[in-house]
Amino acid sequence: MATATAYFDESHNSGVYAVAGFAATVDRWRLFDSDWSRLLANYRLTSFHAKDYAHSENEFAGWKGDEAKRKTFMERLIAIVARRCMVAIGVVIDRSAFQNMIAQDKSIAEFYSNEYAMAALMSLLLTRRWAGGCAFTDPVDYVFDRGNPQRSGFQRAYDLALRIPGERSRLGALSFADDKQIPALQAADLIVYESCKMYTDLSGGTRRFRASMKALLSKMRCDIKAFSKQDMIKLAEKMRSIPD
Repeated sequence: MATATAYFDESHNSGVYAVAGFAATVDRWRLFDSDWSRLLANYRLTSFHAKDYAHSENEFAGWKGDEAKRKTFMERLIAIVARRCMVAIGVVIDRSAFQNMIAQDKSIAEFYSNEYAMAALMSLLLTRRWAGGCAFTDPVDYVFDRGNPQRSGFQRAYDLALRIPGERSRLGALSFADDKQIPALQAADLIVYESCKMYTDLSGGTRRFRASMKALLSKMRCDIKAFSKQDMIKLAEKMRSIPD
């Protein structure tokens, strides 16, 4: 049984594609689930979705204009994440760079068939690097939201990675689940939504940190990497150098 688990979700727009989430030990996740579910119950919510919260839609429709309630709720939500999760991990991809540097190269696209596959697999590698500093005895397991229509491309990339000598013993198990049923995936939805917004602003020349993202970054370790055009070029060169 894995010592730790990482939960991820995705978010995207016309400019960037992001995958991000949180990792922690199994024991920490048990406490997280209890805290998160209790908070939602106190607010009479069945689940959390960042976009719904941001735009006061669906279960948050009645919250529009009630800034005091919204602020208090988000502060309590972030406090749970900061208390129970060990690290925020993710990858943000420049979609134009991906199309120009990765998708055009058939040999690389065979591995990274879409942006989700690349961002998700890179997130696993960042998680593995973090876990290496934690002296865990077993690889970290990975859980992703099952609703992404490009899931098969990511699964293929993961399966191909397992064929690389030594990777099978270093990569944990991959599974997919319903974010409405898994509190940790709802937390992942928060960090990936905020990451996507933040890097969209940065790419547009605006250095703006939304209050919720700023609060998260100030309270816990965060390893979210942005892949620029230059990063894509380096990745492409590295992959071309791998023997068949």
